[in-house]
Amino acid sequence: MELLLLCSALMLTGVFAQVVPLRSGQLLEADANGDGALDFDEFLRSDARYMARVRNAFGDLDANKDNKISFEEIVKDEERRLENVLPHSKVHFGLYDLDNSGFLEEGEVATFIAEKRFRKSSRLGEIMAPFDKNGDRRFDAREFNEFLYFFPFDELDLLYGDYAQKAAASPLPRGK
Repeated sequence: MELLLLCSALMLTGVFAQVVPLRSGQLLEADANGDGALDFDEFLRSDARYMARVRNAFGDLDANKDNKISFEEIVKDEERRLENVLPHSKVHFGLYDLDNSGFLEEGEVATFIAEKRFRKSSRLGEIMAPFDKNGDRRFDAREFNEFLYFFPFDELDLLYGDYAQKAAASPLPRGK
């Protein structure tokens, strides 16, 4: 009964529903030790669909199927993911490479960032540096791909205002 009241209270506040959308029957089943509360392990296992996704993700990362994920397996998976999104990144790259140099200079990256609704930053060179593998202060297509994939949201401030109106008023630049 206490578990049911606790879960009802959490659902009313929206906290639990945002984390795991469960029915009360699932919650009672998840209380494996019957103590009227969910410990962390019980909570994690309370949503079978979520656990199936986690198991699948783990299985995908565990390339050698030894039931462990090595650093090398994580790196290889990340490289595969980066390669998969490269064609999409190249489209964006072409839109912002206005001088057709085959590189995005800092000013072109600044235009990209501004059009994605972030404030211009005086630290842009510093923000770009971890992605600029050869230190030439510009991006080639692969460097830009990593920049997009690991976009530094925490380093940039979002602009506020009517996004739809401003986006419609400023068309994307056309490159290549």
